[in-house]
Amino acid sequence: MKAKQTASRNLLLELLGTLEQMKNDLAGNEIMDIESASAAYVEEFALKVFTSADDEDRSGQATRYVLSF
Repeated sequence: MKAKQTASRNLLLELLGTLEQMKNDLAGNEIMDIESASAAYVEEFALKVFTSADDEDRSGQATRYVLSF
């Protein structure tokens, strides 16, 4: 990781930890073995993150913590 600011680095480490936990939680889920279903799952997640960030930005309350949906 090339983040030099402590806050940025901590956020990235927390995000990586969350992603690893999600990976472990979903390991037995057969939907993760089907490529098209996996792609749809990732796309849906990305759209939720984007929508949350966009809503925060439009309301003037943008933060870097948008994963609280």
